[in-house]
Amino acid sequence: MTSTARGLTVLELLTWFGIFMIACAVSTPSLVKLLDAYHLHGAARLVYAEMQSLRVSAVATNTRYRSDVDSGALRLGRFDLETGAWEDIGATPRELSAVDVASSGEIVFAPNGTAPSPGTITLTNQNGAQMTVVVSSAGLVRIN
Repeated sequence: MTSTARGLTVLELLTWFGIFMIACAVSTPSLVKLLDAYHLHGAARLVYAEMQSLRVSAVATNTRYRSDVDSGALRLGRFDLETGAWEDIGATPRELSAVDVASSGEIVFAPNGTAPSPGTITLTNQNGAQMTVVVSSAGLVRIN
């Protein structure tokens, strides 16, 4: 029995490498757009979760919580009953750095879970696609 196995020639290897590089060059723009869309959806879900968390915290602690956009970041605050002033409880994490964040104004959750000052938070990615997180006066949060 004779063996007919042989290795690849340099020409065959360069041909396959060239085909692979062309495939990568063709698919790169669509992959970039796909990643931008994933960043936008992830940021919208993150903001949605933060708003739900603020609402639950307001009900659980029987105090007011708020969110506001400051310098492109979502700032979170809690009303301190002892001092009668808002105290900063932090900002959203770096996942929002891939999108631009804008707000219609300060959103405040009351201790009963409603939002006496409802609003919207608009997220825009580098391609101009937008998603909006809406907080109604009933305190319901949804993503549009």
